[in-house]
Amino acid sequence: MYSVFDFHSNGDLRQLLDRFAEPHSWWSSAEAVASGFHLGGTRLRMATDIASAVEFLHATEEKSMARDERAGLLSFSFVHKDVKPSNILVDGDWRCRLADLDFLDLTTAGLGQTVWGEQRAQQVARVHTLGYRPPEDRVTCKWDVFSTGVTILELLTGLRGQPASSDTPEESWLCWALADGRAPPPQPGLRLSAGLHARVCREAVAPCLLHNFAERCTAAVLRGRLQTLLAAAEAEDGEAGLQEFSFAELDAAVRQVGEELGAGSFGRVYRVNLAGRPVAVKKLLPDSAGIPLEALRRQAGLRHPRLLSLLGFAHRGEAAGGDLLLVYELCEAGNLRQLIDDFAAGRAPPACEFQLAGVRIRMAHELASALDFLHSRQEVEAAAAGDWRSFSLAHQDVKSTNVLLTADWHCKLGDLDSLQTATAGSGLTRMEDRPQSSQPRIRYFTNGYFVPGEPDRPGAPGELLSCKVDVYALGVTLLELFTGRRASGGGEPELRLSLLGDSSVQQPPSPQAGLLISDRCYLDLCDRVFRPCLALNSAQRPTSTRVLQELDRFYSSCEPDLEN
Repeated sequence: MYSVFDFHSNGDLRQLLDRFAEPHSWWSSAEAVASGFHLGGTRLRMATDIASAVEFLHATEEKSMARDERAGLLSFSFVHKDVKPSNILVDGDWRCRLADLDFLDLTTAGLGQTVWGEQRAQQVARVHTLGYRPPEDRVTCKWDVFSTGVTILELLTGLRGQPASSDTPEESWLCWALADGRAPPPQPGLRLSAGLHARVCREAVAPCLLHNFAERCTAAVLRGRLQTLLAAAEAEDGEAGLQEFSFAELDAAVRQVGEELGAGSFGRVYRVNLAGRPVAVKKLLPDSAGIPLEALRRQAGLRHPRLLSLLGFAHRGEAAGGDLLLVYELCEAGNLRQLIDDFAAGRAPPACEFQLAGVRIRMAHELASALDFLHSRQEVEAAAAGDWRSFSLAHQDVKSTNVLLTADWHCKLGDLDSLQTATAGSGLTRMEDRPQSSQPRIRYFTNGYFVPGEPDRPGAPGELLSCKVDVYALGVTLLELFTGRRASGGGEPELRLSLLGDSSVQQPPSPQAGLLISDRCYLDLCDRVFRPCLALNSAQRPTSTRVLQELDRFYSSCEPDLEN
């Protein structure tokens, strides 16, 4: 029997750790550096992904008859039994997926024994890998927690949980895991402070590796602790990853050899070579240059494969104004709007295969993934009354010209210097509740990417903002991607993009000429993604997480059509 699974281009986690340890390896490439695998925040995000997957299995309830039929239906959870780095696959967005689910078994949550008979229990106990099996023979959800703890420690240290030989005594191959209360150091090359590394081992890993399984934490508790530690790691990444350049030298390079790539309302972007590396330098207009340093550090700490990476800055003048240059990674293939127009004119490079619906679905998924990352963050800021409130991050200017394309035609969401805290879902927050020192520049969405008069669209201080405004702009951008039409610029064809969110408009605009997509798949996409995102009432719009899930389901359900 053959099983068919999604293909994940970055292999498994153990392979990545081994490749990272190789000198002069692939990790010196620009793609690898952009992935952020050398940063503590990226490793902890991966650890959170793993814990979240295990938590999902343990929280999934199944009804089953107990061996004693008089007990009736009982509720059980799934246990994986073989969590390890080689069973953690890494997708194109550098997110972790727990694999090898063939041997899932039912168990009562917490301390309960598996529901199978003694013979089956012995078979279950044999499904494991040396080094990841806990000391006890009893298979419960805490078995997975132990294996997850070993896996996370491998992720941070690069060491192997599996012994070199099956003859090695169990005590010796586990002794490296927090022996004598001391954690092994981080993997060489990993940017994670010793203090934070020790904290992760103490607060997250050690509770997973307790000898008494009844005292181990649950997967849900582990995931919560990792999320807290992730915020601290990303703050470190922002401090370490943001480089300050000489303004005179960078400005001279822009003036002398800089190639202008584009211009917008807030500045111009140039291609410049810095130490032999091509980068994009954004020169902000004087009225737009008042970005606090803490906002730049926060942006530099945001590491996601679908977000444009901020590498550094150069500043001249007063802190609240003056001249500001921002240095970003360079995306060689321009922006999404340019590619759409080139395809309409017959100039699109054949290598990008932009005529295939599957390629555009992949681009849509990448953009939704970037927004979901921003909206899923928990930024904690002090409110005026002295308490603390939790906010997400809103982009504020999602549009096709801000979706940049790498040399291999993958999407990155750019123009992140206007990130603003907001509330997720349909909840609202007043900007006047946020401390004045952390208020970034207020800016409006581009015409065509927002609903005129929408109450939760960002405006002057004191007005309201929610992440649902980004979701509307995402819907417009995705409709551009599939129809080729413009969201702004005047004229009835452009206005039709926003009218799709109105239930009175039944017929969606036609797909772009030359796009190979079936009517069934296109109409399904309109009904399940475009129309919900473009709902005129923001409370009726889905979250970016929901959009991402729908795109996943859509690709699976329409796969035969996409291949043709």
